[in-house]
Amino acid sequence: MTTSPFDVLEARAAAAAVAGGAIADVIEARAEQVIEALRPIAGDASIRAELDDAVALLRTADVEADRYAFANPATPLRVYLPANNTLYSLALFVLLPALYLDDVMARPSTRSKAQYFALRDILGEALPATARLVDYSQREFADLSAGAAVVFNGRPENGMRLVDVIRPSVFLGFGAGPNPALIGADASAEQLDLAVHAVVESRLYNNGEDCLCPDLVLVHRAVRTAFVDRLIARLERIPATGDRTAPGLVNGMLSGTDSVTGLTEQLQQYPRPELWRGRSIDAPEHHPVVVREASLADLGEEIPEYFGPVFDLVTYDGFPDVEAALSTPARRADGMYAWGFGETGLDGRERLGTARVIGARTPFEAESGHEPFGGWGHRASWASVAGAAPVGRPLLLADEMAAR
Repeated sequence: MTTSPFDVLEARAAAAAVAGGAIADVIEARAEQVIEALRPIAGDASIRAELDDAVALLRTADVEADRYAFANPATPLRVYLPANNTLYSLALFVLLPALYLDDVMARPSTRSKAQYFALRDILGEALPATARLVDYSQREFADLSAGAAVVFNGRPENGMRLVDVIRPSVFLGFGAGPNPALIGADASAEQLDLAVHAVVESRLYNNGEDCLCPDLVLVHRAVRTAFVDRLIARLERIPATGDRTAPGLVNGMLSGTDSVTGLTEQLQQYPRPELWRGRSIDAPEHHPVVVREASLADLGEEIPEYFGPVFDLVTYDGFPDVEAALSTPARRADGMYAWGFGETGLDGRERLGTARVIGARTPFEAESGHEPFGGWGHRASWASVAGAAPVGRPLLLADEMAAR
């Protein structure tokens, strides 16, 4: 009996579903070990969100079988893992691809290397045989990445230098963008409440230490006072704590004292009038929530990416002003996501500059591990094929592997 391509694809999908589900079972069974391993670098709520997201991703690993069917399983994959979202990043960039590829090797970020290797040990026998976490120097790992497919998480300039060094078959760069939230003049009282909830939840996800947190909150002058009053009232109810086990949304500890130092330096480098400051905790790894006010004129060549609990509010008078500010060459380079409430200028649009418009959803709600990530900014989410100049576009590893 002849085996059809459909039968092969169906068998491959079934195998991925079983293997992914088995890894998810282990993660769930050892969840408390995972939480303890990640607690030094992440808050309780974000760890539990990672657990849920990683398990859901792995349990649906079969949905990418049709994409990986067009990839060469012998193509080596080399992954530069990020410092944050360690469990989910491990699932997304290592565990899931290893269900389809023969050689997946990943180098953890130095900052969270201990957490990645702890996760490896917790997974134990559930770690796919085709996946390896290695403790190599940057130079050693670059040598092992030559000619491979590469996933890079980090500063775009570092990734682009690597392209010239290792000449990969395809290089996927995941950077960051300001992910602006727009609160428009047409926002009703109910929408303002929803907007405050969404902005606070997303800006304080893992205390602000995530690349999807909005670095800009653009508020129309017509609703500025109402929004700011609601925002500050909400922030005043969020507890400041040095307890890393505290559940729910908190102003907690950053991942290290150097994170606090770096954030303090950013606030000095980019001075803004301060509208409100939360309570401080006498702990070197804590930074209070800060609400500051900027202007569209302040949006120069570089928008600070705050890895901490900082809200930069920008008042605007009309959508054309926002569109112009987010369409300059610098902003077109870092376009990732744009979202908001009550701004009719976003209605029916796919893009704002190079940012992908995602409606009244936060980037965390819009992101799906089985769908392309990011926008069209060549410093936000970008690909280089065979050493060519980087091109910004939403990225999904399976699609890029299938295209080679």
